[in-house]
Amino acid sequence: GCQDGSDGVYGRDESIEWLSIVSVDPDSDSDEPWDQPLKVGGKAKIIAGLHAYMGNSGDDPSDDYADFYFSSEANPPDWKLFDTIQLTRDEVDSGGFGTFTSKSFTIEEGTPIQAIRVDLRYRGGPDDEACTGGQWADTDDLSFFVAPATAPPTSSPTSGSPTT
Repeated sequence: GCQDGSDGVYGRDESIEWLSIVSVDPDSDSDEPWDQPLKVGGKAKIIAGLHAYMGNSGDDPSDDYADFYFSSEANPPDWKLFDTIQLTRDEVDSGGFGTFTSKSFTIEEGTPIQAIRVDLRYRGGPDDEACTGGQWADTDDLSFFVAPATAPPTSSPTSGSPTT
C-alpha cells in the first residue's frame, strides 16, 4: 500500500474525499459519461472529490497536484500514470473542496478486477511507484469490475420458421 502523509490536518491540508470511475462514449470527442458498463477496450475516466491546501493566503490551491493512475490488475497493481492536474482557484470553493475529472483512458486487457489510484500531493512531481508520500500527500485506490471486450449473449438466439 501507500502511506498517507503524516502531518496533514483534515479540512486544512490535502485530502481525497471520494473517487469514482465512469465509462465514457468511445465515439465522442467530448468524453461524456454514458450508461454502459466498464469493459476491456472501452474508455473511462476518474472523477474525484478533493480538498486542497489553500496556501498561506487562504485562497490559492496551486501548490497541489492530483496524479491519476490505472492498473489492469488490482492485486498486485502495476500503476500507470495517465494524467496530472494542477489545482486552481476557480476549481475549488472557498473551503478548498472541488470535483476533478481526469482525461479518459482505455481500459486494458487484464484481470476482471482492475484498479484506479489518485495521489494528491503538495508540490513535487509524480512518483515512479505511484506513491509520493511526503508530509501532506493523500493517496486512495478504488477497485472495480471490468466486463470482457465482447460479452457473451444473454439469451440463446431464436430462429424463425423457414419460408417456402
